[in-house]
Amino acid sequence: MAMVLAQTPDQADSPAAPLQEAPSLATVALADPAGAADRGELVVHYQPTYRLPGQVFTAFEALVRWQHPVFGLIPPAHFIPAAEASGEIVRIGEVVLETSVRHLREWSDARARELPAYVSVNASAIELRHPSYVPRLRGILAAYAQPADRIQIEITESVLVDDADIMIERLHEMKALGVRLAIDDFGTGYSSLRYLATMPIDVMKIDRAFVHGMLESQRGFAVMRATTGLARALEMKVIAEGVETEREEWLLGALGVDMVQGYRYSRPLEASRATRLVMGDAGAADPLQPAYGGK
Repeated sequence: MAMVLAQTPDQADSPAAPLQEAPSLATVALADPAGAADRGELVVHYQPTYRLPGQVFTAFEALVRWQHPVFGLIPPAHFIPAAEASGEIVRIGEVVLETSVRHLREWSDARARELPAYVSVNASAIELRHPSYVPRLRGILAAYAQPADRIQIEITESVLVDDADIMIERLHEMKALGVRLAIDDFGTGYSSLRYLATMPIDVMKIDRAFVHGMLESQRGFAVMRATTGLARALEMKVIAEGVETEREEWLLGALGVDMVQGYRYSRPLEASRATRLVMGDAGAADPLQPAYGGK
């Protein structure tokens, strides 16, 4: 039985958001969004990243959605796997990258009070294998006259071991261009520390499972402490993902985590709301208030 895919932006990224049953949508759940990019059906939302201590707004992560003409806003988990299988992910990635750089230019031109240091954009192994990826990245930055360090490219751990030689070469090409590089969802893959030590990564993003796990046991806390220690030893900044409570934030600050991202601070924002945030409207952020009234 299929699930309703037409969710709000907030629901789309919430791990607790229920999906309603709707048998007629079975084909959509597995649909390849072929042509969606060229039809203008892709939209980019932005989740803020905050610096500790003090919850200082620092950057955005760009997150793609498919604005389906019938079923509404579809979260990426329902179409990215099919897009990767078909190769459409290359075109989707190009749209997300160009949209992000365009918004950076617009915010800069508007003399935004809280201009983000960068926007982080996810890149799959399929995109990075494509020989035109770095030239296309260079061209988009030039077209909007944006410095390369205004973009951060996020890769997952699995990318580090898939065609490692090609990936290392591609990452060094991007680093030479001047873009920031981050490893996403660290701890969920099987990356070799040897590869991690040879790649020019600037930021380690620690998966939400480890953030939540550090409250569950001493071992969970020890894993988080060891991970942040590894990042510091490799001279990487640390971003903790999926932060939801005040206690998590306090412990992460004590461990020396540099930045945080999660529903405690804001869910992903539509571009218009992200614009309000960078123009100085702190109320544009959209934190998820715990139903039980706690923190």
